Amino acid sequence: MTNRFELTSDKLQGFGKAAHIITDSETGVQYLMVAFSGGIGLTPLIDLAGKPIPAEKE
Repeated sequence: MTNRFELTSDKLQGFGKAAHIITDSETGVQYLMVAFSGGIGLTPLIDLAGKPIPAEKE
């Protein structure tokens, strides 16, 4: 089984806080995940038209 989601950016913001960009390898859509001591939030990155922002092709 392949790993569908890849951690493409990992930024530590401080004690108990972090921000990550996760890329779906099947669709190319990128997601912002923010984690802190009280929980986790996940949302797709979107452009001004509200469409998901795909990862840049290598």
